[in-house]
Parts: sequence; C-alpha cells; structure tokens
Amino acid sequence: MNQIVAQKEKVKDMRAIFDHPKVKSGLGAIIPKFMTLERMLRICANAIEKTPLLAECSQSTVLGSVMTSAALGLEPNTIAGHAYLIPYKARKNINDKWVDVYECQFQMGYKGYIELAYRNENCVNFNGLSVYENDVFRHYIGSDLGELSIEYEASRKERGALEGAFSIAVFDRGNGARGRASLWMPEEDILKIREKSQTFTSLRNYVANARSEKERERAQKKLDETPWNMWAPDMYAKTAIRKLAKQLPIFGNVLAAAQVEDGSDMGTIDMQAMSDPATARAVISGEEDYPVIADGRHDPETGEVIDNDAKTDKKSAKSTKATKATKQAEETADNSDEQPAQTSADDAFGDMDD
Repeated sequence: MNQIVAQKEKVKDMRAIFDHPKVKSGLGAIIPKFMTLERMLRICANAIEKTPLLAECSQSTVLGSVMTSAALGLEPNTIAGHAYLIPYKARKNINDKWVDVYECQFQMGYKGYIELAYRNENCVNFNGLSVYENDVFRHYIGSDLGELSIEYEASRKERGALEGAFSIAVFDRGNGARGRASLWMPEEDILKIREKSQTFTSLRNYVANARSEKERERAQKKLDETPWNMWAPDMYAKTAIRKLAKQLPIFGNVLAAAQVEDGSDMGTIDMQAMSDPATARAVISGEEDYPVIADGRHDPETGEVIDNDAKTDKKSAKSTKATKATKQAEETADNSDEQPAQTSADDAFGDMDD
C-alpha cells in the first residue's frame, strides 16, 4: 500500500512541473503556432498518468523530451503515433559506483516522420512500408527506368516472414520538375540499426546476465514489450524512413528529427540540456548539433553508457542548470544507495527565463 501511495505522489509531483510558470513560458515560446499550450500541457499530464514510470524519471530528461517534441510540433504519446516519451532504466557510473536510474527517452513514430515531411511545401509523397517474403517487391536503380523505382504489392494471403522495408520520397524541384528518391533496407541492415538502440540492447543484456530465473523472466517480459518486439513491422518501416530522411536535406525538420532520435537511441544526446527551450529550438532548426554527453565509455557487463556528469559538455552545462541539479541528486543516491531524489522545477530549470 505504501508503494502505491508513493507512486501516486511521484506522478503528482511530475505532473506539477507542467504547472510551473517557467515550464509554461518555455513551452509557450517553442511550440508552433498551429499548436496550443493548453493542449500540449494536457497531453503531457495524460502521458504521465498513463505511463507511471515516467514519474520515476529525472524531471529534466522528461522535460527535455517534451521540449524536443514541442519544438518539432509533434504531440507525444497520443493515438496519432507521432512521437513518444519512453521511460527506460539506465545503469550509470556515478562516483565510481554503478546505480540504476530512470531517464526519459524521446522517440519518433514512423507516422511522425511522414507528418513532418508533408509540412514541407515541396513534399509530394513520403512513406515507408515493411516487406514480407510473399509480397511482390522489386527495387529499380537508375534514373532512366521511368517514374517508378519501386514495385510493391502486399500479399493478400499469408505474407510470410519479414524481409526488410523500403521508403520513398517525391518532391518538387521547381519549374514543374520533380525529384524522386527511394531506399531498400534488407533485414540484416535493419537489425544492425537495432543493435544501436540503447534500450533494446541493455534489456537484452539484463536477460543474459540475470542472476535468477525470476529476474530473467522479469527482464524478458520487459524486452518482449519493447517496440522492436511488439511492433516490428512499424520499426522496420521507420528505420527505412529515417535512413532516407538523412539522405534528403531538403526536408530539414525530418532530418533534425532523425538526428535527434539517433542520439537518443545510442544514448549520446544530453536530454537534460534539451530541456532548455533555446537549445531545443536551435537543434531542431538545424542551427546547432544536438548536445552530447561527454563520456562515451560503456559498462562491460551490461553495455550501458557511462554518463559522467562532471565531464558534461560545457555548452550543455551552460544552457541549463539541469546537469548540476541532477548531479546533486545522484550524489545523494550514491550516499544512500537509493534512486536519485527528484529536483524541483526551480532547481532544474532555473535558467528558463534567461
């Protein structure tokens, strides 16, 4: 019963940060004109209510993920499937001691990439689909083979096993001319991308290194619930879309989303720094690269990235006080062997009005 009460209090505290004047001011300054602050705040509150583990995450990484979603003009954790706030357990080396902490990770949905592409006036078509062994699929290479570079028809019967995914883009070049691009990714290439996912690989390592059958079953259940296992066709399609997006700089917002998600997957993006509206806006607009966690070493046992806050990028530290606040919380955790205490919005986001 005490655990239930404590969890409800954490949810309440996390929801409260979106009532903080500085958070409202920051979100209001960064969201596009076609979105409303009230709706974005309501969506964030609902996301925390429906996914209680978000309340276990550091407030600065939750806010950093929300700022990223807002800067892209995408609503997270809705039925539209554009973007997601994902809680994940990270194993960190804090003062030479390994501890488990929860952080919030920003992830794009494949529909989010398509939505961003169509916001560009020169976008005619942008899509991606997974391909099964019994589907009709041919991919042509060359510019002299007619308008279509891909022939595709999904099987109406048993489709068989997944074999890969493709993505296509058609865009106006001006003066009535159109450009076309397509990309085919076989399964082996997609699985190489999956290996870069910090969440997927860390959970798989937890399964492999479980110290008891009960621990292994619990870890396996979490692994089975990852998007790569639950929605494999969508993840295949998204991987092909994301790779094509990085080859098409004409869709600047799509490219920015792909680069941010790359950093999120690999655990290299400093999501605390992204809680600063100015940083989030600059990254999404392409004016700056995403802020990087300084130390890229890995735990040899689990494969988790070591995040030394003491060596955090100077630019990231300057853009937000979140790093300092989180470090103080982590030092408390190191002394008490408990998860880091949550920081207040004033401590973590004090620079918002600057």
